[in-house]
Amino acid sequence: MQNTFSSCNHLTALPAFSTSNVTSMSYMCSYCYALTTIPQFDTSGVTNMSGMLYGCIGIRTIPVLNTSNVTTMYNMFYGCDALTSESLNNILQMCINATSYTNTKTLKALGLTSTQATTCTGLSNYSAFIAAGWTTGY
Repeated sequence: MQNTFSSCNHLTALPAFSTSNVTSMSYMCSYCYALTTIPQFDTSGVTNMSGMLYGCIGIRTIPVLNTSNVTTMYNMFYGCDALTSESLNNILQMCINATSYTNTKTLKALGLTSTQATTCTGLSNYSAFIAAGWTTGY
């Protein structure tokens, strides 16, 4: 799925489709400016989510994706400035669940802004996020 929908500027939604055999979602939806959410994909086999939603300025809603086998999420959420607090809390949960993750364990490395990272410090998953060895990076 690497780069599959990249730069689909007018794409507003993704249909639900099987991703059970996918290992890379790197830059899959990057620069999909009109995209506001993504479906609950089966990401149990995915190892690379780097830049998956890079530059998706309209994305507001992110479900909790299975990140147990993900080794990199670098800049996954870069430029996703419209994320809701619920989605930020879901991102914290994805970090907690990313037991195979090998990159820098910071929200900054995931592409979140300092404002978003500050918002995360008040969310319900934040203490478990810290206990899992993550920091804001700011």
